[in-house]
Amino acid sequence: MTGRVSPIPAVGTPQLAPAGGVEQVRQLVECGGTMYAVGTFSAITWRGKTYSRHNVFSFSAAAPYRITPWNPDANGEVNSIALTPNCSYAWLGGDFTKVAGTYAGNIAKVSTSAGAVVTA
Repeated sequence: MTGRVSPIPAVGTPQLAPAGGVEQVRQLVECGGTMYAVGTFSAITWRGKTYSRHNVFSFSAAAPYRITPWNPDANGEVNSIALTPNCSYAWLGGDFTKVAGTYAGNIAKVSTSAGAVVTA
């Protein structure tokens, strides 16, 4: 995705749920028709419902926007994300020790289909 991201989200996109702290998206990238967001947050809201998403989530890049089930659940801030050219894997970098319940010292390769950490 090129260009500047608008500070006003498109109608129907998921939003960060206020949690009383500093919630923010650090990076937002598109790959294969899916938007991937990383940062510091514990929940998102979409269509009036709140979903638990710790520091990583994804949603469809085009209307009608939909949250994906992808939920790697990083236990600390995620500062960056890079995706393989075929969008099958995401590399997460940040200040965390676990992703998807698996030890990952500040960097993790994660399946974009299952959300599981690739340990090999």
